[in-house]
Amino acid sequence: MDLVSRRVERKYRLPDATAEQWRARLARTGLRVEQARITTVYLDRHDGLLTRAAAVDPGGCVKLRLRTYEGPVADVVWAELKERRGAVSTKVRFPIPAARVPAFLDGAEAGPVDRLRLFRAAAAGPLRPVGAVRCTRLAVEGGEPRARLTVDLGVTYHPGTTLEPGLPAGREPGVVVEVKSAGAVPAWCRALLDGREACELSKFAALVHLRPPPLTKAPLNFVNG
Repeated sequence: MDLVSRRVERKYRLPDATAEQWRARLARTGLRVEQARITTVYLDRHDGLLTRAAAVDPGGCVKLRLRTYEGPVADVVWAELKERRGAVSTKVRFPIPAARVPAFLDGAEAGPVDRLRLFRAAAAGPLRPVGAVRCTRLAVEGGEPRARLTVDLGVTYHPGTTLEPGLPAGREPGVVVEVKSAGAVPAWCRALLDGREACELSKFAALVHLRPPPLTKAPLNFVNG
């Protein structure tokens, strides 16, 4: 089952806890626990459409972003196009060399033709950074029914127009847990949620509210750009 290209996503806020405490909790599932330090740079079009759309409808916006994982593959950046409609999200992603990122934002070709075509259609021209989100992520995937559960600790928001994040301007309170599944939340995931109900939470929207969206008369129209 592909939990990347299409899945049902639900997010939860839980009280602060350390990575060690969460690793121990996740280990009890019997699944392999992955840990990574992630930086996600959000991008906007030349007309500011994506930023304005996220401010208006956080649960139904399109996100173009670059994601890096610190470690042995730090020289690879993942370009991602993610669209969310309610709880259902679709995502396409492809890797590009870190050294090629500036040229990629200006319109240089990179990645599989079909995925690049979708990315370029949403971009409608050159792209620019509007800020970054950083966190330490713990993740497990598997179970029955299969699901992916991620725990984001120490989430910080870094508004800015460069690829290198500056000092944080905000911090997400507590821990953000996300369950990605094909349908209902599996029982093995619910056991880790302490009875919490899903909440509306968009890191892109939170970043946007720290950085006022550009004023423009351009309509919120992704089809016509």
